[in-house]
Amino acid sequence: MAAAREGVARELAGWGWSHEFARGVVLVVSEVVGNALRHTTGPVRLSVARTGGGVVVSVADTDPTVPTRRRPAPTGPVGPVVGGFGLHILDAVTTTWSVEELPGGKRVHAHISH
Repeated sequence: MAAAREGVARELAGWGWSHEFARGVVLVVSEVVGNALRHTTGPVRLSVARTGGGVVVSVADTDPTVPTRRRPAPTGPVGPVVGGFGLHILDAVTTTWSVEELPGGKRVHAHISH
């Protein structure tokens, strides 16, 4: 996970994007890749591409389950809740996001405008 975040941050810096913009993109990468790693045992593929006004983050995995929105709670029965924030973060940081169903998995696309 750290390698994905660091690699994307380096790539964005090389493209000349601001540190502030890169932080948002890295947050999206962290959420989507983290969920893919948590919910599948197969390979996870990350790509980041420049667009005219931003970037597109795409993450493919072998879990065909389409993400569903959950209500995050501040605490659970045994302490802080981990999870439930991912789609809310995508809504807040991205311009648009979508899920593409694939044979044997799915791909999440997140468009982040600069």
